[in-house]
Amino acid sequence: MVDVAGQAKMSDLMCFGPTPKLTVWDQQKSHILLTVCAGATLKHSIDYVFAFTITNPGQDQDSPPIAVGASCSMAVITAMPMDKPNEY
Repeated sequence: MVDVAGQAKMSDLMCFGPTPKLTVWDQQKSHILLTVCAGATLKHSIDYVFAFTITNPGQDQDSPPIAVGASCSMAVITAMPMDKPNEY
């Protein structure tokens, strides 16, 4: 995960297990899991923006379906399909 310049720093809030500043790509499930660190807080009215890089193999391939969802102790946002702009 990479923080985006000029935006709220998100990497400091993410953990994978006890490891801070780490997110993990699950190749079998084709998803990235973002977990807020124990004791960290996402503040209201703040846009948290991040980026990540995925390197494709050396041959053409179709884009897989993309969906975004979330869950926490207060709510569940069901994963919804995302548009894929400029898809040929």
